Amino acid sequence: MLKKGAYNLIQRAGILLMLVIMCALTSCSNEEVKAEVFQELTSEQQAAFEALDSLQVNSDDWSRLYSTFPDLHHKSFPADTSIIISQAEFLIAMREFVTLHYTKMPSEKRSRLIYKAVKAKGEYKVLHCRGYGVDVDYSSGIPRQGTWIFPKILGHRDLVLVW
Repeated sequence: MLKKGAYNLIQRAGILLMLVIMCALTSCSNEEVKAEVFQELTSEQQAAFEALDSLQVNSDDWSRLYSTFPDLHHKSFPADTSIIISQAEFLIAMREFVTLHYTKMPSEKRSRLIYKAVKAKGEYKVLHCRGYGVDVDYSSGIPRQGTWIFPKILGHRDLVLVW
């Protein structure tokens, strides 16, 4: 298993390579690249990403929760709407999500992972892709259906939840 420092170095190198390729295809400045790549994670943010990684590989169905490079064009695009949710709202949604899609994982482990996973940020932008032919009422928040995409979490990754 890689040590934490080696893992961070490999992660940064991958992100840097991806940004260099993206900048070669578009027009962006060196300052934009530096702002994205060299954002250091706090220990709490790193723990949140590790918890998301653990959730990703322990789901009942591997395609329900996954991370991608930031700003990819996802197959469920275009999004129907975008909403900002708080960390507390994300925690509630994650509790519901893991209850549905992590039935083989002990409940204590689920609780511990989701509590850590939501700690990366205070607020999250969510792109909701509801799918075709589905009417949605957003008056009480984002419905627990379709696909939720959390773009560019701390500039490191997109998170995708498929309800």
